[in-house]
Amino acid sequence: MPILTLDKVHNNYAYLSLGEISIPGTLSLAALTTPIDVEEGFNLISPLVFFYGHTSPDKNVSHYKSLVDHIATIVEQKGKQNPEFRKGGLIINTCGWIDGTGYDILLHIAQALNVNNIIVMGDDRLTNNLRRDLVTNKEQSVCY
Repeated sequence: MPILTLDKVHNNYAYLSLGEISIPGTLSLAALTTPIDVEEGFNLISPLVFFYGHTSPDKNVSHYKSLVDHIATIVEQKGKQNPEFRKGGLIINTCGWIDGTGYDILLHIAQALNVNNIIVMGDDRLTNNLRRDLVTNKEQSVCY
C-alpha cells in the first residue's frame, strides 16, 4: 500500500486516511504529536473527519476528489497559520487501489497535497509509474 509523505521529517505529523481514523466511509485528518503505538493505535486529539459515504473511492470519484481538494486547502491554511505543522509533514494512507481510476485518484491525491516523497511497498510497477508521472524535480522522490 502506498504511503505518501509531505515535507520534511520532524516530530509532528498529520495523518490522512480513508476510514482508518474514524468510521468507514470517511476521510480523516489528524495531528500526530507522538509515535503511533502498534497495540493502542492512534493517540488522536480532535481529528478532522469528512463523510464520504462509501467504503471505496470508486463509488463517487468526483466527490472523493473534491474532499481531497478540500482537505488540501485545510492543510495549506493550517501550514500558513502554524509553521510547526508544515515542518512536520503529512502521512497519507491510501486505499491501495492502484489500477485505472484508482491510479488516477492516487495521482490526484499526490498533486493536490503537493507530495514530494512517496514510499511504495512491494510494487515495482507502481514505483516506476509514479516516478514517470510525478517526479518533476530533485525535490520529489519515489522510493521502493
